[in-house]
Amino acid sequence: MCVCVYIYIHIYICICLCVYIYTHIYMHMFVCIYIFHNYVTFSRRIRNSWTVEYNLLKLGGIHVQSTI
Repeated sequence: MCVCVYIYIHIYICICLCVYIYTHIYMHMFVCIYIFHNYVTFSRRIRNSWTVEYNLLKLGGIHVQSTI
């Protein structure tokens, strides 16, 4: 009887530990994906703003050259 209870408790602890490890890894993956997604979005936004500014400067330069 005592050995069976010990085995059941051991199995229960192992299952709980496996579930905890799985959810912990899943949470870390989610956080890493979230941070990576924000980084990509932020860098793309900066790159797009630089491109827009460069195009505006280029258009302004062409406009100035054409008026001279």
